Amino acid sequence: MADHEKEVGYGKPPKHSQWTKGQSGNPSGKKKGKGLAQYLAEAGEEEKIVLVDGKTVVMPANAAVAKKIYSDAIKGKHQAAKIALDAQKALSGDMPSAEDALCGPEEYEVARAHAEWLKLIEDAFDEAAEGESHD
Repeated sequence: MADHEKEVGYGKPPKHSQWTKGQSGNPSGKKKGKGLAQYLAEAGEEEKIVLVDGKTVVMPANAAVAKKIYSDAIKGKHQAAKIALDAQKALSGDMPSAEDALCGPEEYEVARAHAEWLKLIEDAFDEAAEGESHD
């Protein structure tokens, strides 16, 4: 064999059939899996049958969870109230104004009353925290 020719054999493929530098052996590659955020979004959009005020209703899972959190908060469960308030604060920049939302006067009034209720709860938590810090 001449010096310019390379030996070909097991583990030594011919130069013309080798991958070029930087080229992948599997260019299409394994498909990237969905992330946790995508799974949560899909699970939240699934329609579920839930019991609301004694009636079975079909609604998205994330709406059912939100209703349960607020229901528990109204019943005085502090952890649910904290979750509701934290979520409200986190989303406050992303929520459309009442004028931008597609809702009627009844829905607007309910939303306004709900906002007042949240403010009362937040004030009560602040007062309780101040009272504990003075003790």
